[in-house]
Amino acid sequence: MKGCSTNILDLSQRKQIMNHNDKWLNRWLPLIKKKCAEKSLLEIGCGWGWDTKLLVDAGVSVIGIDMSEEYLDQAKALVPEATFLHQDMQQKFPGENKYNVIVASLSMHYMTWENTVKMISRVKDSLTGDGLFLCRVNSVNDINYGAVGNPEVDRHYYLVDGKLKRFFDKNDVKELFDSGWNILSLEEHTIDRFEKPKVVWEVISEKNQDLRSMR
Repeated sequence: MKGCSTNILDLSQRKQIMNHNDKWLNRWLPLIKKKCAEKSLLEIGCGWGWDTKLLVDAGVSVIGIDMSEEYLDQAKALVPEATFLHQDMQQKFPGENKYNVIVASLSMHYMTWENTVKMISRVKDSLTGDGLFLCRVNSVNDINYGAVGNPEVDRHYYLVDGKLKRFFDKNDVKELFDSGWNILSLEEHTIDRFEKPKVVWEVISEKNQDLRSMR
């Protein structure tokens, strides 16, 4: 994409970034590894490969997708062991088989509510029977990154620096995962990943095949 050159970092800068304290997947690694077994994990919106590296270093095979070729170039340099694909997350996910684990950190907040609902449904359909989905989304309390002071074009959907950006409250998240999911953990966190503190919702859910629990 044009206009992204100022975001390109050299390898030493990327390694320095990896020293940040936002290793949110650490506490879930035992569950991730148990669920993955010998299968690859799908990472939606892998970006520079921060979480990819943590997963690969833990022995997890990762397929990462992102629509930014520049970010993918950085991710490939940082984590050459992983597989990276240039792809819009709203397209069909790669591979013919379903995944045991899917991860999406801060990559699902640029869509309308309708498309966000469709995306969560697609993730569910792409998981095996009791597959695991770990994701993070912007909180409505994320005041440093657009949740206040910007034009609201729809509920919790703002025009931030020329881009539409969605924020979520607890009820939004619960609604997204209301049907066909077992929420294992739903927590709001302030994270140290960027220049300023960022507030996110962390959601860990299992696909629920027991239709009786959905009544």
